[in-house]
This record gives sequence, structure tokens and C-alpha cells, in this order.
Amino acid sequence: MKSRHSTQWSAQFAVASELCKLGYEVAFTTGNATPLADLMVVSPKKESFLIDVKGQRGPSFWLVKERAEVRQDLYYVLALVPPGKPNRYFTLPHQATHDL
Repeated sequence: MKSRHSTQWSAQFAVASELCKLGYEVAFTTGNATPLADLMVVSPKKESFLIDVKGQRGPSFWLVKERAEVRQDLYYVLALVPPGKPNRYFTLPHQATHDL
């Protein structure tokens, strides 16, 4: 059985891989210095933004921490990374989490 920690890392690497294949530049954030997001991204058009990845092994509800301030440069990628099956990704802007 995989731990929650390894599932999250699997999700972050899967999202980073997909972005790289699309021509984006991706850097991982680590530690408490960047608690806002897991990935710093630069698009092929040189636009910068942040991604907070939420990973799960199986379908369930997604926990997204509410933030006081809405950030236009922050996106969430909900990554479903089931063992032995294709990954699935659901992307939403930070504003959408405030609209729920």
C-alpha cells in the first residue's frame, strides 16, 4: 500500500511531466519557503504562474485549503494517479475554489 506522501509525489511528478511535454518550464518548490504551491511554471509564451497539486490514488472528494486572498497566478491541478491505470487531471483557477 502506498503512503499518502508517495501518492502526492507521484501526482506532482506526473503533472510536471505533462507540462514539460507541452513545452512549459517547471520547477518544484520544496520546504516551508513556498507553502502556496508545489510547482512554479513558465509557459511557452513566458507567462509565469503557480500550481498547487492535489494527488489521489482513487476517486474521492478533494480537499482544497481556503486561502484568504484570491491569486490570479495560482491554479490547482487535481491529479488522479491510480496504480496500473492512466492518470487523469482536472485543472481549475484559484478563483474557482472561492466560488464553491
